[in-house]
Amino acid sequence: MYKGFQLNDEFLRNDLLNNFNNKERYKKIGEENKEKINIEIKQRLDEYLLPNGKIDASELQNDWFPEVGAHIFLSHSHEDKDNALILSGFLKEHFGIKVFIDSCVWGYAEDLLKEINNKYNLQPNNTYHYSNSNWSASNVYLMLASALNKMIDNTECILFLNTPNSLNTSDVEKSNETRTGSPWIYSEINTTQIIRKQKPRRIIMKSMEKGEFQNSVDESIGYSYKTDVTHLKEITKDHIDQWFQTCYCIHWTAEKHLDSLYKIVK
Repeated sequence: MYKGFQLNDEFLRNDLLNNFNNKERYKKIGEENKEKINIEIKQRLDEYLLPNGKIDASELQNDWFPEVGAHIFLSHSHEDKDNALILSGFLKEHFGIKVFIDSCVWGYAEDLLKEINNKYNLQPNNTYHYSNSNWSASNVYLMLASALNKMIDNTECILFLNTPNSLNTSDVEKSNETRTGSPWIYSEINTTQIIRKQKPRRIIMKSMEKGEFQNSVDESIGYSYKTDVTHLKEITKDHIDQWFQTCYCIHWTAEKHLDSLYKIVK
């Protein structure tokens, strides 16, 4: 991960999405991209069974998210899934940017857990063994959390849809505190706080050409039990308006467009 951004709810709904004249087309592009990633992710469970009948968790975790080559990790609430797909399609259409949508894999986790429970924990009365199914769930969700963290680490940029579906202050006495009811959002945002910050090689090389000496890794470690998103720079309407002008540079790569965004938001 190199950069982290957030889109607030008012800008996302009133300014950004309302100005999209081709929402359905963008959503279709986003769904096609999501389906491609799902196909790459989904593997037969039998491939990860060891001779002793146990699951090779390490191999499953490694293959859960293969090298999908995404530029942006999009973190969002399940209720904002359609908007995430539209935004994904927009970025792909105009900037050539491939987006990894975290909700792509939540359903797969449930499918995998169901398959494991049906194979190992189903009892004669068609109910699941309580302690065994709990143990299976803890393993599946731990593997998923680890794989998501790995994807955040490998993805250059994270974009968080900061909406009332993701964060709320209704149960918080201090108005400057934000909390989430989603364990996945909590885990992902906390990961962005403690994970290593890595400059892309192209930016390091550009700095070297200018005679600048910069460390390729900026270690940043911190801990938070509240869902603090202040470290994610907010993208505004002016930022998007400026960035959208670059999409007409058809010879630009997705990485070039991202570099432009970094300069604009900076």
